[in-house]
Amino acid sequence: MLVANYQQSFSPNLMLGTEMMYQRSSGDQGSLLSFIGRYSTDTFIATASVSKVGLHMSYYHKGTPNSQVSVEFQSSSVNQESAVTAGYQLDYPKGQLTFRGSVDTNWQVTSTIEKKLLPLPCSLVLSGLINQKKQKCLFGIGVTIG
Repeated sequence: MLVANYQQSFSPNLMLGTEMMYQRSSGDQGSLLSFIGRYSTDTFIATASVSKVGLHMSYYHKGTPNSQVSVEFQSSSVNQESAVTAGYQLDYPKGQLTFRGSVDTNWQVTSTIEKKLLPLPCSLVLSGLINQKKQKCLFGIGVTIG
């Protein structure tokens, strides 16, 4: 697999470019050309990528020092499917807590709570996933070291 890209900044906020990917495996080979763009400020980042196999767009917004939201759109011309995902992150520095979550158009809802266990160099993580369409429900607990 070979990937090459070229990116050019047209202003401090605007970047446009192209990316070429070439893959060769036992008897098969293929290439893909994508056009990419990014516009960013101090509070938000918007990106887009378009190719013959689909479209990908994302938007990230830093609301306050402790809150962030994002939206992502993916569309595939190969399997004729599209999906939108919206997510959030809320930080509570006094309690050393971080809440993260997302919901998408495939009826999947995820959530994570992370608690830093100071003075230890680790965090306790509780997570959950519910997918109404697939009748799936997962919960987890873990420890992150570092």
